[in-house]
Amino acid sequence: MNQPGLTHFAIRVSDLDETISKLRSLGGQVLDQNCVYNPDFDAHLVYATDPDGTRLELVQTPNDPTR
Repeated sequence: MNQPGLTHFAIRVSDLDETISKLRSLGGQVLDQNCVYNPDFDAHLVYATDPDGTRLELVQTPNDPTR
């Protein structure tokens, strides 16, 4: 992660559990040890990789993430 360039792609999702299930069914992997809850934003996030190995950050938050 200390190389020049893109390290991961962050995506806001409406249902993290459903997204994780779909990603796994398509051959992606979820890095369960990186599940995080941020109470300041009521946000849940997890890192994963898509079937091609691209690192993803999946974020679910019911509130405006820019607040």
